[in-house]
Amino acid sequence: MVMQAKVACGSIAALVRESSEMRLPLSFDRSSPPRVRELVAKLRQIIFETPSGARLGRESELCIKLGCNQGMLRQVARQLEVQGLICVKRGPGGGYFASRPDENSVIDLAALYLVGVGTTMNDAMLACRGMTMDAARIAAERSRVSEATDSMRELLEELKQRIPEDMDSEAFILDEERIDQAIFAIVGIKVLRMFVNILNRFSLKDFGRSMFSRQPDRRRLYREERLRTLESILAGDPDGAEKSMRRVLNMVNDWLPTEALHQPIGRDMALADDDNTP
Repeated sequence: MVMQAKVACGSIAALVRESSEMRLPLSFDRSSPPRVRELVAKLRQIIFETPSGARLGRESELCIKLGCNQGMLRQVARQLEVQGLICVKRGPGGGYFASRPDENSVIDLAALYLVGVGTTMNDAMLACRGMTMDAARIAAERSRVSEATDSMRELLEELKQRIPEDMDSEAFILDEERIDQAIFAIVGIKVLRMFVNILNRFSLKDFGRSMFSRQPDRRRLYREERLRTLESILAGDPDGAEKSMRRVLNMVNDWLPTEALHQPIGRDMALADDDNTP
């Protein structure tokens, strides 16, 4: 699983590097005429070679540059607006501006897709298990040189002062998200961070309540292991960090009821009481 995750991440990273040097291999609206699809590819390439927020030109200027009429340009712009790659401003000083997709919007959209196709918690855990353990190992390998290490150390000291048994499940889960972000800040691999965040976006919030609501002992045990993961990372111990992360994942697997593991992500669970009690 770990090796497969490494190969997958390596392949995608290579694709990202190559896409900056060639015509981007991204999807089109297949119902569009061939000429529109060609212009989408051409303008998208121009956008990626232009800083975000920079002006691409007025409508008339882009029509000349792309060799198309106004109606066709607007078809092209609509597709790129959906992808978060272009911003159209009307009026004085207006025109077409280069943009970039917002990371949270991309994660939300991908997570919604997974919900729509009936992805289960078991699917998500299988997909992210190897990547999550890899992240812990990589963070430990890079902790001695990363600028984000001090922030993780501060977070660790802050969390040590908390009493997990006295926290409500929502506050506990918010702390868990902060731990994940601290780990990925040191890892520094955006592709890896995005994949794991996509899988966590709904699964953690939906199923976290069922694991931790009215379960103070679980919150204590889970938090203790998470802190051990951070300590191993800060100590520069890749093996220790990976083993600790494996124990964290095993806890999740053991504590989630079988019906929860095989229930589609994003749907309310009868076991997930919406309460704010410890």
